Amino acid sequence: QSTNVVGTVGFTWNPSSSPEVSEYRIYFTKDTNRWTHAKAAGLVTTTTVQLPDFGRWYFTVVARATYGTNVLESLPSNMVSHDIEKGPEPGSGLRITSSTITKFGTFFVSTNFTFSP
Repeated sequence: QSTNVVGTVGFTWNPSSSPEVSEYRIYFTKDTNRWTHAKAAGLVTTTTVQLPDFGRWYFTVVARATYGTNVLESLPSNMVSHDIEKGPEPGSGLRITSSTITKFGTFFVSTNFTFSP
């Protein structure tokens, strides 16, 4: 998964009434035909997701239960979407049009005199 983060979205949901739930998982994507990203949320019903790209993102949450070596998922919750906008394009052609150079001297102070190089 990309290390770039362009936005963070926070979520909360109602807990499952099933006592065998071992974790919740958020699935998210920009393509509604397949889930491309997932984040485990543990047993808490709130989490944040960091998004690696701009655009419209879709999200759903599932409850997961582990039975021995098998993991079963609930049906997905309702799907929600969120847009991460790019913002304005930056200016271009930055250049220096003027500069000022200031010379700083060092002063040495003695009990008898002051010397400035």
